[in-house]
Amino acid sequence: MVPTRLITDRMELRPLPARAAGALLKGREQASLILGAAAPPEWPQSDLSDLLALQTAASPSDERFGVWVMIDLAQAGDSGRE
Repeated sequence: MVPTRLITDRMELRPLPARAAGALLKGREQASLILGAAAPPEWPQSDLSDLLALQTAASPSDERFGVWVMIDLAQAGDSGRE
């Protein structure tokens, strides 16, 4: 199987678990617990809401085809640009 994580000294990139996506739609606290990292107040941005809703339906084997999350210094966020 192809690895579904990229880990460096400064960050980890991995698929957003469906359970965390569902939690993010309600707030960051539970999602942070699932991810094992604090989510910054500005995340997720509103334009990610539709994708989060789709990600909640992903099976564990399909999560890698949707939203990915970047963990850096115990902060969670997507790789979108402003």
